[in-house]
Amino acid sequence: MRVELKNSSLGNIFMSTDLYQAAARSYRTALNSIDNPDRKVIAILCIRLHDSGFADVVSMAALMTNRVYIPCESSHELAMANRLVAERRRFTKPLRHLGSAPVHPDFELDDVAARTIIEVWGMAGQDDYDDRMSEKITHYHQERIECIGWEPTQSPVIAVKLPDATH
Repeated sequence: MRVELKNSSLGNIFMSTDLYQAAARSYRTALNSIDNPDRKVIAILCIRLHDSGFADVVSMAALMTNRVYIPCESSHELAMANRLVAERRRFTKPLRHLGSAPVHPDFELDDVAARTIIEVWGMAGQDDYDDRMSEKITHYHQERIECIGWEPTQSPVIAVKLPDATH
């Protein structure tokens, strides 16, 4: 398949069907977001240039973001990120699985006095997920961290009660 890169002078770049199918499995949310005007996709491509001028992709990774490049793992996280941006809230979007922290929240509000995190419970109702959700809620309670949880199947993102910004 042919890959078209915006703002590139390389011309046509090709990717094998097998590589694309593997990437589609690994980065499904990101690749399904291509051509969606409310989302951006960041792709990292390892490209091999041949003496003939031919170029092909030998490996890749992809990440879905909102329009202002905040990484999101799901359309629900994207909705929350968009709300926080629209309301001009100061927040952090921690990257997942970095360090040895016992939890990795979806968002942390930086404009409130007490430490406050937001969890998007996008897969509530699945046993393993619900178990992990319970562990996270227990952790936040024990650490005295305010946890705002949102279950997208239960209410729209605008219905989530956020604390007022204090600074």
